[in-house]
Parts: sequence; C-alpha cells; structure tokens
Amino acid sequence: MFDYLTNLNPIDSPDGVIRTLLRQTQKRAKSNDMEFSLDFDYLLKMWNRQKGKCALTKIPFYNQKTPKGARRPFFPSIDRKNNKKGYVKYNVRFVSVAVNMALFTWGEDVFDTIMIERFYQIPGEDDKDRLMHYLVDTHFGPNYIDIWLTLKDIKKKTETGKLTDDLVSESVLGRTLDLPTNWFSERRKENLELPPHKEVPRGENIIHRYYDFDDAISWFKNNAV
Repeated sequence: MFDYLTNLNPIDSPDGVIRTLLRQTQKRAKSNDMEFSLDFDYLLKMWNRQKGKCALTKIPFYNQKTPKGARRPFFPSIDRKNNKKGYVKYNVRFVSVAVNMALFTWGEDVFDTIMIERFYQIPGEDDKDRLMHYLVDTHFGPNYIDIWLTLKDIKKKTETGKLTDDLVSESVLGRTLDLPTNWFSERRKENLELPPHKEVPRGENIIHRYYDFDDAISWFKNNAV
C-alpha cells in the first residue's frame, strides 16, 4: 500500500493552487446550477486566515506525488459549510481532500463524532476546556459544539466556569465560543443578524445584551457566518 505520509511537500506559494481550485469550483457550480460568488482575493484572504491549514483538522496542506489516479489526501479543497447554499462568501472553507471526501460520503455528524471520540481516546487529552477551544477554532462552533454538549453532558458555561441556567452576557458568550473580540460590534455596524437576545438598558445610551446559550448555539448551527 502506498504510504500517504511520505514525500509531503509544503505549499509555500498558494496562488496557483487557489486559482486552479477557483476555476474547478466555478465549473462545478455552473454544471450543478449553484450560486457562485467567490473570487481570488477572497480565497487568498481565507487561505491566509487559515494559515494554509485544513479548517477542521488544522493539518497543513501538502502536495505530493501519488500513484496514478490516486487522490492527494492533504491537498486543499473548497468545502461548503451549508450544502443547501452555493459556493458563496462566508459559506466556504478550505479543507483537505481526505476530510472533504469523508464529509461528502457520510456528512458532518459522523465526522464530528469520530473526531471527538478519537480525541478522548488519546492518553492525557481529556481536557474539556481544550476540547471546547479546539472544536470552536476548527469549525467555528455549530455542529461540533452541539455534539460535544450532548456527548459530554456539558450545558452552559459562565466566566467562572460553573454550569448555570442563567442568561449569559455578550462578552461571556463571545469568550466561550472563542469569537473575535469585535465580532458582535462589527455585525451591528453592518446591520447583520445576531443570535436571539434580550436588551436591557443600563443608563443613557448604554444597552446590555444577554443570550440564552442553547438558543445561541442553535442560531450558529443554522447560520453560516
């Protein structure tokens, strides 16, 4: 059997790879009558944001020589987060070919379950906080968090780390989900939708926003952001 972990060549200059993937994806979208709005600059920024690594595993992308007709498992591919939507901005990510094939064949629920259980089988890795940040960082929330909450029976987390049924503040929700510090404010500036919340006035021109954790998770699960 061919050893797919040998002769891995880092992709130091991604421009050519991105342009090829862009052409292939545009052709695929056209043949399947899908919406398409991607461009080279957007994909290059996404590549740099992911640091040339698979969005779900954080394994760097590689090129390699494989047997004729064989796929390159660590080569990048463009994956849609929500398959009900087309190849449009904020609905795509770079993942390795191996990951994309698994998602296409069995879907994210199977992939997520295997990833999470495998994580817990590794000696010394039973760290819930690390797992939370790993899952959010690799997938930006939705399905990973939802499955993690179910499998490990972890419900709601506050600044102190205690479980609670209370609403959480915007800052606590942001830190728990490892969101960029300006994520909420930037979406408000652009008049973009936010997770369901309650607004509580706290003096002149001051509004505090509070979120139900489960509702927020459901919102992220159903929205490609």
